[in-house]
Amino acid sequence: MKKIKTLAWTTFQELIRERFFAVGFIVAILLVMLSYLLGNLSIDEASRILFNLGVLAIELVTLSLGIFAGARLVSKEIELRTCQIILTRPLSRIHFLLGKWFGLFLFIFSVLIGLSILVLLLGGQSFFKTSFLWISLGIGLKAWLIMTFVFLSSLVLRPVLAALIGICVYLLGHSIEDIKFFVRIKGAAEEYPPFITIIEKIVPRFDLFNWKSFYFLEKTFSEKQIFLMISHYSVWIIFLLIISLISWRKKDIA
Repeated sequence: MKKIKTLAWTTFQELIRERFFAVGFIVAILLVMLSYLLGNLSIDEASRILFNLGVLAIELVTLSLGIFAGARLVSKEIELRTCQIILTRPLSRIHFLLGKWFGLFLFIFSVLIGLSILVLLLGGQSFFKTSFLWISLGIGLKAWLIMTFVFLSSLVLRPVLAALIGICVYLLGHSIEDIKFFVRIKGAAEEYPPFITIIEKIVPRFDLFNWKSFYFLEKTFSEKQIFLMISHYSVWIIFLLIISLISWRKKDIA
């Protein structure tokens, strides 16, 4: 466990020093500040505009950093052959991959916390509600899930393809109900086509927990909703991480 913690902390420090982190964080702050300025243009809708755009900025930045970093993290180690040097030490492949994943997890978590605090400070007392905590947690879990999808894909594909898979999973996960709606409009058949059933099985249901609007900030979530969100995302993350460990153990890095 100590080896995983050490490697995770080292990975976190490496990611903090990367240029894309500074660029992404600056872009996020600018987006949040822009939402604050736009909110001030409309007194009646100030809180709504700030929350909707602020939360959207948090999700876009955490997802972008997760996809970009997840696609490059291990592939860069393989290309530079640094993983071979690290693995010559008394460190197993599983410890290596878990250390990298937890370092990336901590990186995304730090960005999420920082931006959430910024939105809270700008929003004032009206944003200090438990629902904001669950909305932020949902964004974080979604970012970690997509990050793990890309992390797994990068073990068998080029970083660009891995990133594209992450983007496609994100878009499909939000579009399942929309696809069903368009199929119902056409009214071709009573049952959905097989491809929709397949998509539902292999893609996380982001659309079920898409709480990025001011409406949900004013709402109190039930324990069942929170449990379903956490369990749905957690099961997916654990499943993908296990597949990643299996793939990494069998991967030839010579």
